[in-house]
This record gives sequence, C-alpha cells and structure tokens, in this order.
Amino acid sequence: MNGRIGFIMERLRHRRRLAGRVVLTAVLTGIPVALCAQSARAAEQIGPPAIAFEQGAVVITGITPGAQVIVFGIVREARNYTMRTMNVSVTLQSDERGEARLDLQRPVAATSIYAAVDYSSGDFVVASPPGTPLHVRPAQALRMKRNSGQEFDAFDFDAQWVEAIWVRPDQGAWKVSLMDGSGMDGNVAFGTVQPGAALMRPVSGESAPPVAFRPHDVLIAVDPYLMDVAATAVHE
Repeated sequence: MNGRIGFIMERLRHRRRLAGRVVLTAVLTGIPVALCAQSARAAEQIGPPAIAFEQGAVVITGITPGAQVIVFGIVREARNYTMRTMNVSVTLQSDERGEARLDLQRPVAATSIYAAVDYSSGDFVVASPPGTPLHVRPAQALRMKRNSGQEFDAFDFDAQWVEAIWVRPDQGAWKVSLMDGSGMDGNVAFGTVQPGAALMRPVSGESAPPVAFRPHDVLIAVDPYLMDVAATAVHE
C-alpha cells in the first residue's frame, strides 16, 4: 500500500514539474497565433501557409494551388463535467487560390491546436484560435533516435501522452497516439514517450509507414494534457 501511495505521489510531483516547464508563449489579442515553417517552394506557391478560424470552420490559405493539405488538430472541451479530448486528422484539397476549408459543423473549441501541412511543398503552420495562447516547445523537443542502421526510426518527447503526425510530402501522412508507459512506448523513462515509425497509422487509406524518418519529413507532436506543441522538418 505504501509503495502504491509513493508511486501516485511521484506522478503528481512529475505532473507539477511538467506544468511548470518554461515554454515559448505567443499571445496576440483578437487574431490567431501561429508557428510557421517554409521549405523551398515552387513558383506557384501563394505565400506562406496560414490558418484562420471562423465560427464553425478552420480555413487554411497559402497552400500550393490544387495541392492536398493535411490538417491535424487536438481539441479539448468540457462535456458532462468531464474534459474530453478529440483528435482531428483529415486530408483536404486546396482550390486554385491555394485555400482549403475544414467545416467543423460546430463552434471552434477555444482550447484547441490545429496544424496544416502542404502535401506538395512540406510547408506547415500551427495555430490556436483567437484569444488562446499557442504554447510552443522548441523543435529540439522532438529528439530523433537512430536505429542500428543509423536511420531515424523513433523520437523522444517529454510528455505522459502524445498525439503526433508525420508527413512525407507527396508520399504519405501517418499519425500516432501514445501513452507513457504503455506496451508500445519505446522509452522506459517516466515522463517521456517514444513513438516509433512502425507505430504510425495512415491518416487516410491503408499505406504502411516507411521504416524510418528522413530529411524534410514533417513531424508535429502535441501534449494533450498541457496543450503545447513541437513541430519540425527532420534534418540530417
């Protein structure tokens, strides 16, 4: 019994340490705040990607005209006195203006994070709704791990729960949900999860994930408990 109480107390102390972690916070009043990244783009690219929020929709602009866009979102809202977390992952088609629209058929939740990845160029944007701070961890928070063949086949992320998406431009998009300490967690350390490439499941269709991450792949990971995010394009 004492051992069980000690374990619970250690988890509570760790959660307080996580909650007190310093994160980069951007706060802009009245407009969504966003994290953007651009790669080399074709001439027809219309500006950097951007996300705007309407009453019941997420609107993505600046996508390669006619290209697909991968939309990934984590939403938290109270339902029947409990906090409910939902994952949104969908592939949309942009129009000739480089715009795509995700109709939610409900108001945009205040506590939410949405990401969009241009499936053609690999450019991406991450944003929160107006009035909600976007808590961003540095890209180094996604610590890439090499296998025996020196390929990146997993990454460490300090969280008790991670929702992540992996996009390889023009080839595929995959996602994963992983809890700390689960049988699929590749890292045994408490407070760190390690999703492997093999755990990823397709956003749409049935394409199996590649065996490893490679340069220019886009990785976006969200901690649904703290609602903070890390995003990067994989480097050598």
